[in-house]
Amino acid sequence: MAAQGKKPLLLESGGRKENEDLGLWRAKQELIDALPYVDPLPTEVRAKVEGLIKAEMRRMDTSAKDYEDKLPPVPESKLGPLTQQELARIEAAKTDRDKHMPKMDERRYRVEPPPEDKQDSVEAWQDAVSNARAQSEHQQLKLLNLRLQSKFGADVWRGRNMELEQLKEEYETEARATKKETEALNRVRKLEQEAAGGKIEALHAEFMELVRKNAEIADACAEVERDVALYEARARALERRRDEQNGGGAMEED
Repeated sequence: MAAQGKKPLLLESGGRKENEDLGLWRAKQELIDALPYVDPLPTEVRAKVEGLIKAEMRRMDTSAKDYEDKLPPVPESKLGPLTQQELARIEAAKTDRDKHMPKMDERRYRVEPPPEDKQDSVEAWQDAVSNARAQSEHQQLKLLNLRLQSKFGADVWRGRNMELEQLKEEYETEARATKKETEALNRVRKLEQEAAGGKIEALHAEFMELVRKNAEIADACAEVERDVALYEARARALERRRDEQNGGGAMEED
């Protein structure tokens, strides 16, 4: 059948060149010319098909890596170098069972005096004071962020939820439109295939009748050929007998 627009009612078996224009050709995939709404499916055929499917599933790749190798490459990450480094560290700890992922170093967040052996070091105290000031500034920043979150966080989350809800509605609308389009296409396919089903059955019956007649004609021709061969054999025998009789009469006259 022909295609409506760019979507075919069925995949025709005309070969690669004829179907490339419709975008039907895909690597390592065979074209399907079946009429699922018309073609009968006997029980024995269904059982055979299910057996072939199960056999193919047993030969399929089962490991996750086999599937991942066939997937397209991962898009380039937009994360910063520190985040990528941390993710790489976590992933390495997951894959290497002999290693335990080290905990995050929290020493820089502590406010401690210099060690006992450096209690008299001015530089050590300066470093400790500098660290204390940095921690104080860090805590002030955290407090400011908490205050901002307490004041504006709810509104921000409500706005974000509204965006997600709108995005969800857009996806659902697109999904419904795609489903409706798919159902309409399948409905058209079914109607056209069922409409053509009667014609196909009539042509099939005519074909079988012609095959039967051809078989009868072939049998009749074979019988005629046997009769011809029999008559030819009888004619040759009569000719030999006549020749023998003619030859015997000539000898008596001599």
